[in-house]
Amino acid sequence: MMSISPDPRAGDVVEDFELSDDQGQPWRLSEQRGRPLLLIFHRHLF
Repeated sequence: MMSISPDPRAGDVVEDFELSDDQGQPWRLSEQRGRPLLLIFHRHLF
């Protein structure tokens, strides 16, 4: 089991996850491997 760091840093390995994009289509982290990626989770959007 992988533990979650309270302060993740660039290059940290994270568990794969899936979300829905703005069109309702599934978006999977593992499908983005090798691409530059910036994730922003905004608490007011949920």
